[in-house]
Amino acid sequence: MESILSKHQSQRTMSFLERIEQKIQDKQNNPAPANDNDRAVDYEFFGIEAIRNPLPCIVFRIPDSDWVSLPYSLIVRIHYNPSRIIIKTTDSIITITGRDLQKLFDYLAVYRVRYIQPNIGIDISDEGLFVSEVIIDDIC
Repeated sequence: MESILSKHQSQRTMSFLERIEQKIQDKQNNPAPANDNDRAVDYEFFGIEAIRNPLPCIVFRIPDSDWVSLPYSLIVRIHYNPSRIIIKTTDSIITITGRDLQKLFDYLAVYRVRYIQPNIGIDISDEGLFVSEVIIDDIC
């Protein structure tokens, strides 16, 4: 309590320019996250970015295969139902199958997903988000 009062009293004796310099220094020492609502998070099957600008690409991490990076700008449509998401692009169709995919779809719709990967082991839970397979079909 005493330190709060002394800080308040010292702010009163500081000049206007000194207070501005103090605020600038405080912001530099304690930067705010890019998005105050969410921070970057890695879930089991996908990761999101907490940035104000959309991500340029999404990476599909296919086990025992190549990883594929797809620019978000190529996405034409994203179709959702609870067990499947279909992403249609200008040259491919990506099918993501699983369970309870609403949260993943919501993040895809606002270009926040950095990567998607299917489960490599077994599904030990009967509820919650689960990505069982990612299939990329070229249509060219």
